[in-house]
Amino acid sequence: MTDDEIDLLLPPARLARTKWCAFDHIWYLRAYPEAAVEIGSDDFTAVRAFYLAKGAARAHAPNMYFDEVFYRRRYPDVAAEIAAGRLESGYRHYGIVGYVARAPHWLFDPETYETLSLDLTERRLIALDCVNSYDHYLRAGAREGRVAHLLFDPALTPDGGFAAYLAGLADAAEPDCRTSIYFDADWFRRRYPDAFDGVVPPRCALQAYLSGGRGDVRDPCPEFSESFYRKRYAEAAEAVRLGDFDSGFAYFLKQGVWRFDAPSAKIDLAAHAALPEVVAAVQAGDCRDAFAHLRASRHLTLGLPNAPMRHGGGQILSHGQVAHLGSWMATAELDAALPIDPTDGGFTVCAWFDDRMLAGAATVAIDLGSAADARIVLALDAAAVPAGRLRRVELRHGRRCWHLLVPADLASGRGEALIDDMLAAIAALPASAPASRLAARLRLVPFAGQDTMAGLSRKVRLHIEQTILCPPDGVVLIGWLLADAGVVRQIRLHSGGQTVALDWQRMIRLPRPDVVASLADGDDRDADDLGLLTFLPHALAGREQALYLSVELETDEVGYCLLPPFRPPGLPAIQFLLGQLDARYDRLAPTFDHVLGPAIRALNAARLAAPSAPREIAFGVTPAEITLSVIVPLYGRIDFLEYQAALFASAPPGPASEYIYVLDDPDQQTAATRLAASVFARFGVPIRLLLLPRNRGYAPANNVGLRAARGTYVALVNSDVFPTTAGWGSALIARLADPKLGAVGPLLLYEDGSVQHQGMALEPLAEFGGWQFPLHLRKGLRPLAGRALLPAEAITGACMVLRRADLAALGGLDEAYVIGDFEDADLCARLAARGLSSAVDPSVRMYHLERQSQADASQGWRMNLTLFNAWTYHQRWNAA
Repeated sequence: MTDDEIDLLLPPARLARTKWCAFDHIWYLRAYPEAAVEIGSDDFTAVRAFYLAKGAARAHAPNMYFDEVFYRRRYPDVAAEIAAGRLESGYRHYGIVGYVARAPHWLFDPETYETLSLDLTERRLIALDCVNSYDHYLRAGAREGRVAHLLFDPALTPDGGFAAYLAGLADAAEPDCRTSIYFDADWFRRRYPDAFDGVVPPRCALQAYLSGGRGDVRDPCPEFSESFYRKRYAEAAEAVRLGDFDSGFAYFLKQGVWRFDAPSAKIDLAAHAALPEVVAAVQAGDCRDAFAHLRASRHLTLGLPNAPMRHGGGQILSHGQVAHLGSWMATAELDAALPIDPTDGGFTVCAWFDDRMLAGAATVAIDLGSAADARIVLALDAAAVPAGRLRRVELRHGRRCWHLLVPADLASGRGEALIDDMLAAIAALPASAPASRLAARLRLVPFAGQDTMAGLSRKVRLHIEQTILCPPDGVVLIGWLLADAGVVRQIRLHSGGQTVALDWQRMIRLPRPDVVASLADGDDRDADDLGLLTFLPHALAGREQALYLSVELETDEVGYCLLPPFRPPGLPAIQFLLGQLDARYDRLAPTFDHVLGPAIRALNAARLAAPSAPREIAFGVTPAEITLSVIVPLYGRIDFLEYQAALFASAPPGPASEYIYVLDDPDQQTAATRLAASVFARFGVPIRLLLLPRNRGYAPANNVGLRAARGTYVALVNSDVFPTTAGWGSALIARLADPKLGAVGPLLLYEDGSVQHQGMALEPLAEFGGWQFPLHLRKGLRPLAGRALLPAEAITGACMVLRRADLAALGGLDEAYVIGDFEDADLCARLAARGLSSAVDPSVRMYHLERQSQADASQGWRMNLTLFNAWTYHQRWNAA
């Protein structure tokens, strides 16, 4: 090489114009360890001088993005020039002339990349300052998920795709991960062990396959036979012989698969391609072709592969926020029109600004016109435009993606000028439903603080009776809607400059016979679906913002609906929300998945986030060294404190113990304090009484006790559990000498001596969505004889003993479960995940009055609260 060529083709990586055009001396020393020994230095100049003097002649590559051995094999004319002494290396050939159209690496196919990336015209590459399509792939294409080789999809590889994969090769890590639906690395390695003989460092299976010569007849997967295909299809064999394709499989993937050529003697691809599910999957873009579908259906672990994305380009012409619509809008010009139905929906937009991104479904009016200079106008429901400049935009439709450039001097439009610009752009497009909708929205009179539903030409009655704030920014709407089918196109919630569309698929419709009875016009309406209940996450721009609904009709009219003030959040809001419906069977899961579950989760998290430090009053003196901390939450029936403490005095647990009562009922603080003082005076049981300033629930109350506990072990005990035999704590602690046991409880009995609890099994109940519920084993039966430990999937939190360190390591009971229910089953599941089991000790017996420690358990909302906790447990543990 001349000095100018060395400066151009072999600069340090940090100074290179493109990643493939550099000398990476650190990578070189790792990739060629024998050269590292000869050089004896890691200095850049010394390593590059060695490459120029000896490395190039040994077919070494200067960086991981160019494969010298592959290039010489793939292009025999280059190899001939090197053999004749007229060319130093394939890399020099590629850097001077080959970069225009030839493949530099076995994982990059320029033809595939440019076919799938229609936006990579010469004009666009110049605008992006890219040397060639490979430069574009290394800079942005791999990150954008573009496919540059049908056997390598960067989206399937771990740790970041193409560059990470190549780095793994250099480190001899043998990254035999799945890179494509078309290649089976594990199968190939087992089938052809000779492909790896004598290769140092060891190469991955995909590299071994693609590095074979044209005479190589190795198969890439069990469904394709290279020898069969070349014999069956002479044109494929001739294309391989002439060097147009490296293999029959490469020919098949680019041409034969579309003719439904048989990939092997035992597979009729045409018959498989005719199956309705295959036709639908290919047409929908769920997979590229029938062969990919065949592979996925035969190997279920692969899943249905996505088809490669087809890419187009373009440029944003104008953009800005239409504040009263809560929409960001833009006009653009497309460089390449990909085939779509211009009246079809299904568009999504991602717009990157300096500080954050806007993304979501978009309304798009489009004029495909010709393959060049197609025009579009798009609208995206969003919050106020983020601060900073718009950087880039992607418009997607199915497996098609346009990358829209943003000129550096393009400013955001504002006010009437922006609306006029958008209306003019829409007027220049062909008439279509999306164009009509966008124009109607732009001409819409802004909300003036009044309800305008009565002025609509079609009869639509929308009344929102309750709005519930679900911090930080979610909203529940409860009300009713009366309209003929198809009349209402969309309902949007507006908060400041932010707009959120109500999702009809996630809206719960409820019976409202009271509404039908009140209709003055005597409409004969079915009351079963008039009511509506919906949850809108991330809907608020701020609590101080006025809320209202806009109702868009299929006539393009828009009316405004006022909303009532927020109902106060907290436990009353949770109780009110849970009392709104009685769902069962197939309606249960959607109700909780879409509305009650996320809304109550947000309400409960906000309720528990408020500071709630307990106040402690001690009655008596506890021992200096504590072995067992007995934690008892109190709510409602505080009188149980008296009976339980009396039994603790007559039947003490055995080891040095402390008794921590956590009052979770602020209204009874005075009564509980007086009762604790009386109990200590009469029975001599020292009590630490922790007073919570607000009701928090079973799990938080126990966790408050856990944080105050000093014992090596903790006993979680309900206030309606009563011991009768001294030493019960010592007996249960002795069971925990087994390091594999995480929680142990006593045999709990009813007053008549029958079993209340000897362990629980989680079983699905069809009436309640197939969710798992803890069912008590042998409940109501006489206890069995024997003292052997009874292992169980879960044990009740009414009485269980654990190592305090284990419970603390788990963070205590999970406070995502509201008030009480399922915390104990969840705790046992978390212990099991750490390899710790749960069991009942039948030699220790106590009495349990079962749920009598809870007040008002018969209230209607209480059953739905149990269902919320069952839903929470299902969400967390269903997969396990």
